[in-house]
Amino acid sequence: MLYAALGYDDLAIILLEPGDKEDILPHEKILSDENVPSATRNLDKSLQLAFRGKRNFHNTVVLDARSLRCQRIRNREKSDERARNDNLAYKALEESLALLQPKVVVVCHCDQEAINYS
Repeated sequence: MLYAALGYDDLAIILLEPGDKEDILPHEKILSDENVPSATRNLDKSLQLAFRGKRNFHNTVVLDARSLRCQRIRNREKSDERARNDNLAYKALEESLALLQPKVVVVCHCDQEAINYS
């Protein structure tokens, strides 16, 4: 049976709307604190399950589609400023993927409301 490699060139995961907590809390706290609903922790558990413990959040490329652009920040901006800044974030994502050249890209849309009430 073939398994996915553990390197950084075979798989990249892009998170859409991971939630504001992911922007302000350290990843270790998010992963360890079951009381904090989190897309990051759910992703970590899913990776461990899908890859039989060989993959997790730490050995997988995980990118935010709008890095440093949480909803809280975006809501403070006027629409033209928001669009301009979002485009900069998307461009950074595209450039990251071009450098990494992963064989597989998985896009996860995080339903933050469902995560909050898990």
